[in-house]
Amino acid sequence: THTLDEMVEIMLVYSDNVAANMLIDRLGGFTPINNFAASLGLSNTRLNRRLMDTAAEARGIENVSTAREVTLFLLKLRLNQVVNPTYSQRITAILQERARDDRNWALLDLPSDVAAEHISGTLTGLRVDAIMVDVGDTPYILVVFVQNRDEAAAEQAIRNASAEIYRAVAAP
Repeated sequence: THTLDEMVEIMLVYSDNVAANMLIDRLGGFTPINNFAASLGLSNTRLNRRLMDTAAEARGIENVSTAREVTLFLLKLRLNQVVNPTYSQRITAILQERARDDRNWALLDLPSDVAAEHISGTLTGLRVDAIMVDVGDTPYILVVFVQNRDEAAAEQAIRNASAEIYRAVAAP
């Protein structure tokens, strides 16, 4: 038996769309979430539909986040400024666990000992994935854009790009 918090944490690692929908319900819907994003300075980030709601997506209703705001969110996590230090660290730990999951396509070609957090954002017809990695004592945020509605092709492109960018940054 798991608490709701434990279920959400598990699902954020293994089935992030389902977990996100659980969180949307738990947090009271789109308005409180969008208000919190705005309070962090993420004015372009808007949650307009439940994740994987293909009927809403077909009607043109999109969730939106920009590369700048996805990057800013990762930075605020690293600085312990999302909710409070305790929750920032908990979110970071969940993202790191997700990054270690062997099904995380964005990180499959990175060295296995790399500490990383991975989140995704979207624009209409465009995926925006951000990966924070530490190279030595320096954190880097790799941002990859892919404009491809074929999910498998988009994931492969992000996997290839993240590995190539990491190798360029980590090169001696």
